[in-house]
Amino acid sequence: MLVSNTISRLDTVWEKCWEILSENALYTLKRDIQLSELQVSDMELRNFALTEIDKILRNNGRTLMDFPPLPVSYGNSISNLHNLLILDQLNFDMKKGTGKTYIWRALTATLRATNHIVLTVESSGIASILLPGGRTAHSHFAILLLINEDSTCNIKQGSPIAEFIRKTKLIIWDEAVMMNKYYFEAVDKSLRDIQQLNNPNSLNNLFGRIVIVLLRDFRQILHVNPKGTRSDIVFAAHNSSYLWNCCKVFNLTQNIRLWSQSSSHNEDEVKEFADWLINVVEEKVNEPNDGEVEIEIPNKLLIIDFSDPIATIISCTCPSLQENYINVEYLKDRVILAPTLEIVEQVNQHIVSQLLSEER
Repeated sequence: MLVSNTISRLDTVWEKCWEILSENALYTLKRDIQLSELQVSDMELRNFALTEIDKILRNNGRTLMDFPPLPVSYGNSISNLHNLLILDQLNFDMKKGTGKTYIWRALTATLRATNHIVLTVESSGIASILLPGGRTAHSHFAILLLINEDSTCNIKQGSPIAEFIRKTKLIIWDEAVMMNKYYFEAVDKSLRDIQQLNNPNSLNNLFGRIVIVLLRDFRQILHVNPKGTRSDIVFAAHNSSYLWNCCKVFNLTQNIRLWSQSSSHNEDEVKEFADWLINVVEEKVNEPNDGEVEIEIPNKLLIIDFSDPIATIISCTCPSLQENYINVEYLKDRVILAPTLEIVEQVNQHIVSQLLSEER
């Protein structure tokens, strides 16, 4: 309609219709950067919509400047999009944590406080909520679900995600042990390609010279290889990749979560418990053994005197439950692990029976 000059009072039409015209622009933004939760200001949306209109006009030999008093888009919409991504990454909130998660939060906060970009990715969706700004590796790097040794990520050179990654200082990848090595190799090949605009020699540098911290614990579950043999699972692990020889390994040996809750009068008790936990997971209890042994749990960790085990463990774990069951902080600090769904049901039923009838 602009090209055919069939609209009058262009400024009035724009002010009344820009939100409708911008709806598709917001969808396009989220699709292009693969970030469905992206929040965009009205000013950015208006500018992006104007830019898209200007592109259509230029294909017909016209520009927005030919249609005063319509506003003209400022700058490059793609550059503005990059700024949104960067600002989103720099908008962090350093919260107190413990253990491994605390260290990664500290790393992230330190770099972001100096205006550096840190990508935090997880191997699973549930785990991604533990890291500040965390998303799954598949989402961040557009990794294919069906992957092999020749696969790369679905990131185009010059795309918003590629430009964003090019500005990245550090990538933190948690629960790396759960991923097939081909995922890391695909990211490696893609980052080398993306970084060529910054460094022509990046093809010869692992991950394009972007520092990547891989977090893993080989005591946890490895990559699931359907119907795979033991050798298949070991071959798929990331320490079987060509990347492993270039990794520097740091071991965390102190149980920060325990020590953060200790005091001067129970330091010996905390140390004893921490050492016992390490001996259990490293199969050093009741040595020598062949990897299969009965573990004797210290009496101080057991509830010995009881008649109803369900009621007793609930009362020990959640004292004063009726007074605090709507207290979020009270509930966050307590958990009961059950071996079967039947036990879960019994625990739930007993807890509900303790609540006031009008609040059930």
